[in-house]
Amino acid sequence: MTELGKREVVLARIEHELTNPDTNEDFGRAWITVTLSGKGRFAKKLPPIATRIQQLMAGQHPHAGRAAISTLMPHLAQQEATPLLKRFIKQNQDWIRNDTHCWTLVAFAIS
Repeated sequence: MTELGKREVVLARIEHELTNPDTNEDFGRAWITVTLSGKGRFAKKLPPIATRIQQLMAGQHPHAGRAAISTLMPHLAQQEATPLLKRFIKQNQDWIRNDTHCWTLVAFAIS
């Protein structure tokens, strides 16, 4: 099995676990880590990441959603990713502002 194949299998398993709100929130962190580790431009990965985090935060698995965004923010806080962070905030402000924890993470990433 190729690296890409292994990565897809791992992502599928993580996605399966994220559908169960009783699973550990660390699956949210693992999902971000594996998603960001794949090939491709970081900027192109953000819209589907944001959509998935929004789904998790909206009730599918809020704790995993918070864990995912807490893992994502340090990546976006890197100096070369500052424009991506600003774009991420602007495009997702409606659902981010509804969660104090998310806004705290965003403020930390900006600072």
